Amino acid sequence: MAYGDDFSQRYDDDPGSPAARPRVNPAQTKSRLLPPAILLILVAIFGLGGVLFNLTQPPIEEQLETMKAKIDTDPNIAQDDKIKFKELVDDIGEAAVKVQPFLIIAAVIGNLFILIGAVNMLTLSNRGLATIGAVLAMLPVLSGCCCLGIPAGIWALILLGDPEVKAAYAAGSSSAEELPS
Repeated sequence: MAYGDDFSQRYDDDPGSPAARPRVNPAQTKSRLLPPAILLILVAIFGLGGVLFNLTQPPIEEQLETMKAKIDTDPNIAQDDKIKFKELVDDIGEAAVKVQPFLIIAAVIGNLFILIGAVNMLTLSNRGLATIGAVLAMLPVLSGCCCLGIPAGIWALILLGDPEVKAAYAAGSSSAEELPS
């Protein structure tokens, strides 16, 4: 077998034509996409779990008061430093109270998109949503599990950019368009 023979065997009858696409084996493509899709589902579950955990915690104001009480009772901190630390806690707390609802909403929406994207990878139904899910999984603010989200998102994007995977998505969408209404 000469160099390039394997490449030309993957293409339709006329590999020189510009419209030639890789041959599509949906079962094989789905099996290639299964591991990163499962990882993306896990990332979404961990992210949504993190949101639920955050919602079960005491309000930020209560946590800030606890922090300031610990600063007051710490004998290793000088009195002047205690005042500065408590002012810093107040400043950070003020910003956190304003930002927290938006972060929670963004995390829920982001993790739902990660989950939807993973399902679209499993079913070869919408490559765009699968790509969005993979990208969102790599954002630590949204995914809640960057140790898993970054490699899973990169792996998914690499596979979603593969010509055979693109052809499988195209074949799936073209066969769906050909179905009678």
